[in-house]
Amino acid sequence: MRNHESLQSGIGDRLNQLAQLRDGWLDGDGKSPDPANLMRLYQAFRENFDKSLPIPSLYPTPTGGVQAEWSLNEWEVSLEIEISSLRAEFEALKVSPGIFQDSVNQLDLANSSDWHFLNKMLKSLAAKQ
Repeated sequence: MRNHESLQSGIGDRLNQLAQLRDGWLDGDGKSPDPANLMRLYQAFRENFDKSLPIPSLYPTPTGGVQAEWSLNEWEVSLEIEISSLRAEFEALKVSPGIFQDSVNQLDLANSSDWHFLNKMLKSLAAKQ
């Protein structure tokens, strides 16, 4: 189980690294994420993300956003976040022999009820075998 400090250091440290990116970081392309928007995203995670869940891997997107990813049992989960608005696309994908399942939802991470949905979905996927 992850505690509050590991959430702060895991997500906070990674977002600080992303704040150091400059325009052109992706082979001459790639917009740098706005540091103020990264701070807003960090605060939203700190206030709303269920600390009992695994901390996601965080990656920059070419458009200046952030993508959060989790591997939960047979599920690959991504959350592509437009950091200026905190709008996000949640996708959970399960590919196993003979089975393909996909779930896509639009979220507003400025809204605590959408964080509740995200936490509930991640818990559910983490529990599935």
